[in-house]
Amino acid sequence: NIFTNDPESTHLSGTLKLHISHHLAVFLTTDSITHNASKASKLIQYYDYCNSNVENFKNELSNELSHNPPNNFKEFSTLFHLKLDQSCKLDKPKCSKRTV
Repeated sequence: NIFTNDPESTHLSGTLKLHISHHLAVFLTTDSITHNASKASKLIQYYDYCNSNVENFKNELSNELSHNPPNNFKEFSTLFHLKLDQSCKLDKPKCSKRTV
């Protein structure tokens, strides 16, 4: 289980059926920022979690997992981050007009 005190920031969460062990991989993506910046600082956006990007991420990850399942959690984590970067990471970070 993954617990959060800010469910509104959750973009995507779930479990993945893998053949790593008898456990299911659990994941959560959020838009939360975990740094010590002041409240007046600008938000720098590194990822775009629009619906089309998230759908692309889910499809690419699912396709890769079904054709080439990882042997361990490290391989899964590497694949997860690779597909997330390919689908959602911005080429150039942008500064949001919103404040943290």
